[in-house]
Amino acid sequence: WKAFETERAEIALHSTIEMMNALGMKIVAEGVETEEQAKRLIELGCDYLQGYFYSRPIDAEKFLSLMKKE
Repeated sequence: WKAFETERAEIALHSTIEMMNALGMKIVAEGVETEEQAKRLIELGCDYLQGYFYSRPIDAEKFLSLMKKE
């Protein structure tokens, strides 16, 4: 997560997200591990987030079971 450590990396991330949004693309950020990362990526304009912050990997059966509960 260099984008949160250096100004140059954050500028690159921000510009990439802006460009993708301008092109009408949906953005999935992978590897989100902390609440801070999640909040910042949402602020920057990411549409979907995935990573250990939300769930460790699970098998297909457990995933389907969880989806049926929602």
